[in-house]
Amino acid sequence: MHLIEFVGDVGSGKSTQARWLAESLGPNWRHISSGQLLRERANAEEAKILELGTMTPDEVILPLMFTYLENARAKGQNLILDGFPRNLTQYQAFQAAGWQLNAVIELLVDATESKRRQLTRGRPGDTEENWQIRHDFYMTETQNMLRAMVASGVVHIKVDGNSGPEATRAAVLRAWQESLK
Repeated sequence: MHLIEFVGDVGSGKSTQARWLAESLGPNWRHISSGQLLRERANAEEAKILELGTMTPDEVILPLMFTYLENARAKGQNLILDGFPRNLTQYQAFQAAGWQLNAVIELLVDATESKRRQLTRGRPGDTEENWQIRHDFYMTETQNMLRAMVASGVVHIKVDGNSGPEATRAAVLRAWQESLK
């Protein structure tokens, strides 16, 4: 089983690019968004957390994602993960459970563009305050996780995500192909 993760700041295009890459790589590849999984199964309390834009606690997301990963492995699927693992604690739990990423693709977007994208999405919880919380989390927690990933041998692919979806898509494909050489 191959596992690739997309990471990036708020509004970097992770879901768009992850979904596209999974479709491009063929029928054995699936895109899984931790946020989408949470929205699909959320009870009233969890829905409120999601609507506010706050981070989902590890004790909620870890069992959900591990179950999904096991089901995908049983079906012989390869996965492109979007939003998981998101911090060092999740990554360490991921490794402890026997999972290993083949690569992490980081979509680099400057803070001004990240903020603009989030505030124009129109989702509940897309506020300036929530953007700041999520941006700060990415700059500290996710970056700490990325350093640990690289130290453990995960291929780190950086792609400029400031351009539109098509230009970013082309850059993702070029970077992915280069990483295979």
